[in-house]
Amino acid sequence: MIRFLPALAGLTLLGACANPTPQPREAIPNPPTPPVASAADPGRQAVIEAAYAFSDTSRLAGRPADAARAAADLEWMAVALPRDPRWVDASALVFPSLVGARDTLRRNLGIPTSLPSTTVVSGLSRASSTLAAGDRSAASTALAPLAPEGPDALLARLSALPQMPEVAAATRLAENELFRSARQRDPD
Repeated sequence: MIRFLPALAGLTLLGACANPTPQPREAIPNPPTPPVASAADPGRQAVIEAAYAFSDTSRLAGRPADAARAAADLEWMAVALPRDPRWVDASALVFPSLVGARDTLRRNLGIPTSLPSTTVVSGLSRASSTLAAGDRSAASTALAPLAPEGPDALLARLSALPQMPEVAAATRLAENELFRSARQRDPD
């Protein structure tokens, strides 16, 4: 009987771990609507476009529609990728880097960190689409829930994003992981 006590203690411990108290989790937003309707994998497209956009934000100067799309992509990535089974083998650095990058971007844009990602992705995606269509009024309406200082201030920030090395590094890391994973799945 005594020799079974350690095994019994281990099983009791495992039983306690099997039913952990659920932690509140933020809802996963839908991926931003890709600008190309034929995009087969909008999540993959979000990773690639965000890495490109944030590698040099001067390309986004005066292009708030593109900046809003890139911001929506990053926001989505920070919440969705850690729960995507295709990313299970990703480097442990990817997900905390994306969360840090998202927080940095929100600070630069003036978007409160308390807002749920679903709200932010939705607002930025709608703003991107409406700006691309030339409807600044609809874009302001879409951005209003994200902008305590007002949608015009957020639009101005989207038009002149600063270089953000942390954001560039995190999105580049995610892109590298995406390509590494693809090479492992299909080595030929």
